[in-house]
Amino acid sequence: MFSVGRSTSAWLLGITFEYGLIGAFIGISLEEIAKAVVFIWRLNQQRWLRQLA
Repeated sequence: MFSVGRSTSAWLLGITFEYGLIGAFIGISLEEIAKAVVFIWRLNQQRWLRQLA
């Protein structure tokens, strides 16, 4: 799921909006931030703790 977002955002920022390598780096960084937000959200739900027991 996220690899599609990364390549799409990197392509959009790097090629379409003509930011070049910096745009591709920003696109990849945005994907990493999105993954961290989803990870923290799922961690705070603590459903994974109930599944371990």
